[in-house]
Amino acid sequence: MNSKVFRNKINLKRPTYETSKTEIMELLSIKGGKKGEFLKFGPYYQTYMYAFFIGYHRKERLPYADPAKKKDFREIGQWQPTGMVDYILMLLFSDKKNIKYDWDELEELEEKKLEEVVSDIIKGIEEYANAGLAYLQEKIQTDRDEFTDPFVFTNILHDVVDESKDRPSFLPINNTAIQVNEGTIRVKKIIDEGESGNVEFKSTLRYCLYQKKEEKKLEHACMKTIAAFLNSNGGTLLIGVGDDKSIQGLDLDFQTFKKKTDLKDEFQKHLDNLIQQYLGNTIYTFLEINFHDLSGKTICEIQVKPNSIRHTILRNMSLSGNPQEFFIRRTGSTVQLPLTDTFEYVSLHWQK
Repeated sequence: MNSKVFRNKINLKRPTYETSKTEIMELLSIKGGKKGEFLKFGPYYQTYMYAFFIGYHRKERLPYADPAKKKDFREIGQWQPTGMVDYILMLLFSDKKNIKYDWDELEELEEKKLEEVVSDIIKGIEEYANAGLAYLQEKIQTDRDEFTDPFVFTNILHDVVDESKDRPSFLPINNTAIQVNEGTIRVKKIIDEGESGNVEFKSTLRYCLYQKKEEKKLEHACMKTIAAFLNSNGGTLLIGVGDDKSIQGLDLDFQTFKKKTDLKDEFQKHLDNLIQQYLGNTIYTFLEINFHDLSGKTICEIQVKPNSIRHTILRNMSLSGNPQEFFIRRTGSTVQLPLTDTFEYVSLHWQK
C-alpha cells in the first residue's frame, strides 16, 4: 500500500472529543459566525488541533474517562490547512511509543496491521487533544479574563512551549489561526511596543472606516510609509492594526474585492500592483511581505530594508497627473520633503 492510500484512510476518520469537553469547544470555536463571551479561535477542528499542540508540548495524553461519552466532528480530510495535519502526523510518527513503524515501512504491512496503525494515530490525536482541552478548561475556570486578551491563544501556547524546553518548539507552517511561530511572536512584540520611527500601523490598506468605502488616499498613505522607510533607515508597516494597537484584521479590505475566493491572495495581488504603480518593480528586493493570524484575524506585515543604493521617488497615483513625491521617516511620522530639501537630503544620505 502506498502512502497516498494510507493517508486517504486517515482522511476518512472523524476524531472525537469527550462530551465533558463540549462546553470548552463551543466557547472557543467559531460556529455559524456567532459571537460570545470569549474570543473565538477558529472552527471546531482548528480549536481541536490547537488543543493537540498544547497536549503534545505538555507531554500529556489523557484517555477518555468514559469512551462511550464522546462526539465526533469533521473528517480529517476536510481539516485546513493540510500542512498542519501533515505536521501532526509527522510528530506522531516521530514518537515510537505511539507509532511503532516508520512511514516508509507502511508499504510492507498487511491490511490488518495498517488499520492498527491508523487506530493508533487517531488515538494519539484524541488523547493529546483531550489533554489540551482539559488544560484550556482549567485555564478558563481560573482566569476567565485572560480569554478576552486578543493575544490569549498566542500567549498560552508560547507559555506551554517555554515550559517544555527539552522538546523542540513547534514552528507550524502556513498563515492560519493555529500558526504560532517566531514571526507571530515577533509581530506581537512589535505591536506591544507601539509605533515609532521604524514602525507604523495602518488599520486598512484601502477601506475607509469613516466613508465606509475604498479610498485611494489610504493606499497612498501605505505606499508613502514604505517609501519613507526606503529613504531612511528601514522599518515595518503592519496593515490591519489600529493606532491604539487593536487588531483590526484585513476583513474590511477583503470586502472591497470583487472576487470572493482566496481573499488573502487577492489582497496580495492588489498590494503588489500598488507597489509597482507607486514605487516601481526595482524596490521589491528591499521588501518582505508576510501574513500573520492573531486571534483569528489576519494582518499583513511589510518589512522594509533601507535602500542603500539610491533614493526612492513615489508616484502619487491618487492624484491626477501622478505627481512625484519624496518622503522620509522621522520619529513616529512620515514627512514629505520639498524639492530643495530633497536635493540636500539625497546628497547627504547617499553621499559616496
